[in-house]
Amino acid sequence: VVFTIPKRLRIYFRFDRKLLGKLPKIAFDLVREAYQAVLGSNDAVPGMVAAVQTFGELAHWHPHVHAIVTDGAFTPYGSFIFLPPIAVEPFLKLWEHEVFKLLMDEGKITPETVGQMRAWRHSGFSVDKSVLIKAGDRDALERLVQYIARCPFSLDRILKLSEDGHVVYKAEHDACRRFPGPASGDLRAGVSRNFQVF
Repeated sequence: VVFTIPKRLRIYFRFDRKLLGKLPKIAFDLVREAYQAVLGSNDAVPGMVAAVQTFGELAHWHPHVHAIVTDGAFTPYGSFIFLPPIAVEPFLKLWEHEVFKLLMDEGKITPETVGQMRAWRHSGFSVDKSVLIKAGDRDALERLVQYIARCPFSLDRILKLSEDGHVVYKAEHDACRRFPGPASGDLRAGVSRNFQVF
């Protein structure tokens, strides 16, 4: 499951890194709450391994949480209850609510900001739980863990190093574009001039 936050709120996590450490706990608490509601069990607990990732496709600042979550929950008696199909909406609403609450409790945003953002057609929050690994598929699980723990740059995606210092890098999407410019503060000016992505 991937939990993302709107661009408007990402700046608070960039300059207050303690907030980043709170995102996985929020993600786990909301998954547990949603699972318990669906399963009708207040003591069932899902298994989860979560990691914060702070970069996007082009190494720009993009804090989000990747979580490997069991497709069900464990009871205190050691049994496992499988989760029936569940929509993403409960996760999304809880995620949005809890991130807003965190930032208001920390004094980063006001209720007016929350009201304004909730009026947007697209809030910028997202929860993607489309990836499913079948039981026993250790290769798929290993690939997923490697993806979560990857570096911002992949050596496999560097297609060309020119004599004048330009790097051609294969991005996830096919549109040709430059890395984020120096105005964004994501990369040094010299680096951004020498990268071309397609």
